Amino acid sequence: MQCACRCDSERDECDADHRHHRGNDLADGEAKVGAGGGGQYSLWEVAKGDERYVLHNAGEVAQGACGKWMRSQRDAQQIRTVAADPMDPGEGGGRARSWARSVGETDKKIRTATAKGVHTSGGVGWRFWARAGLEVLPTMSQFAKFANTRGRDNEYRTVYGPHIGEHGKCMRCGDPKETTLHAIWECEGAKPRWEAMDLEIWHMWDGKGVNWDAHDWKHGPNQPPGWDQKWGILGMAPPTVVQKVAADLGHIAAFTLVKKTAAMHLKTAQEVWTARNEWQKEWESTVPELKTAKEAAKRTVWSGRGEHPKAAQTVKYGPDTMAKTEQVRRKARVREASEKAAKDVTEYQIKANQRRQDKGQQMATATMILRMAEAASKDATRAVRAAIGRETSDAIARSKHMPMESMKCNWVHILEAEPIPLLHAKPQRGQEGWWVPTKGTMVTVFTRSRDGGETLGGTSGRWRKGRVTGARWDAEKQPECSIEFEDGTEEWRDTKGAGTEIKLHKAQDHRQSGALMRTDMVPGHIAAMLGPGTTLKARWLTPNGK
Repeated sequence: MQCACRCDSERDECDADHRHHRGNDLADGEAKVGAGGGGQYSLWEVAKGDERYVLHNAGEVAQGACGKWMRSQRDAQQIRTVAADPMDPGEGGGRARSWARSVGETDKKIRTATAKGVHTSGGVGWRFWARAGLEVLPTMSQFAKFANTRGRDNEYRTVYGPHIGEHGKCMRCGDPKETTLHAIWECEGAKPRWEAMDLEIWHMWDGKGVNWDAHDWKHGPNQPPGWDQKWGILGMAPPTVVQKVAADLGHIAAFTLVKKTAAMHLKTAQEVWTARNEWQKEWESTVPELKTAKEAAKRTVWSGRGEHPKAAQTVKYGPDTMAKTEQVRRKARVREASEKAAKDVTEYQIKANQRRQDKGQQMATATMILRMAEAASKDATRAVRAAIGRETSDAIARSKHMPMESMKCNWVHILEAEPIPLLHAKPQRGQEGWWVPTKGTMVTVFTRSRDGGETLGGTSGRWRKGRVTGARWDAEKQPECSIEFEDGTEEWRDTKGAGTEIKLHKAQDHRQSGALMRTDMVPGHIAAMLGPGTTLKARWLTPNGK
């Protein structure tokens, strides 16, 4: 080991003028000066580092990509400017101010998670979220404002003026002014959906061992100063709620729970608004004057064509277009039936939970209610699809055959008509030969009808349960049996169809060698009428009964 100054020479002693020695001496001097100057505690100097020039804004040094940093500073400045807007709430600037204030007064991570879920598959649309946040949803108060500010005569005054009052009253509950907050939160018509959501959230939080009522940010005691009610119902949460819940669950579990709860609030808000619009359409359809004026405005002023009627559009017709339209209608029909079934079950269980709570009984959990709603939704979907299938088959049949009303023939009552041939109708299990049911036998009988919901061998009709009350065999006829049905009616049926149209209500087993089947037995007075030429299959009893 030797000094660095002698690596490139054959000197035995160090060269004090060598660049390495001069550098070491300078470094030692700087170190001594720094040691006597005290510590450096300025974050500004730390962030600046060794750079001679840096970008900064209000003490914040740019780090990372400068372009991205400058855009973030520009956006932040715009938000601060809007948030400090002195205009009163309710005006255009006030609406934007409240929305801008939410950036600094709500939990950033929860707000970001909610924004990422907007406009995704099955999520809330950007249009609703933004318009609700700015309080510019097309409510009655908005229409009243348009009617009062766009000149003496305008289309909004013509359509809505005579019906919604000076401030735009809520047509569901009668409140004199329907604002965005009223429509999606305050209205009596919105409360059932919010109550149902709160019950579901309560069960979800209770399953985690946390009391939702103690953190529900829709109510005053849990809201920080200056909190805007619409923030909470649009998927945002107070900045301290995650920290409070984390004391019981830990940070990750608390964040996940609050994030899901915030998303449920936003989804419910959109569902309330959608339901309000459907109700509004139904109400407008009951007011002929409004309906007529609105249709005229759509054809002229609102279409951008002035007073000229909207040009007639060319409607496309054809098998492909009609088939696609019908397919869309069928999907909508299935979806509506599915949603209605789930909604009915959910509402019923919520009311049942209230009764159980009053009686001190165990309530159904939110998970159980969701499972029951899902099962009901699936059952409704299957039922509607089956009905659509039958309707499709009927439509195909009608397209291939002449309509009955166009047929030139003498009509007779279905019960007086000749039996409809049953094609490919298989006999019941274990039966051989002719069967005449004995008295007291429980049977299931197929009754033909053109509008029946079931088929037998290609024939439409329905199955009915009954009991055999007797049998007869008149001359020139086939053996018949009398059947009394559950609805009290009674009729004679030809036993020619016994085994296909008339079957045992409880099916018998497969035929085994030597076994006596229920369809082998015939009433005694019917057997006594068998004459010469009848083909029989005899069964001999042995001493042991076989």
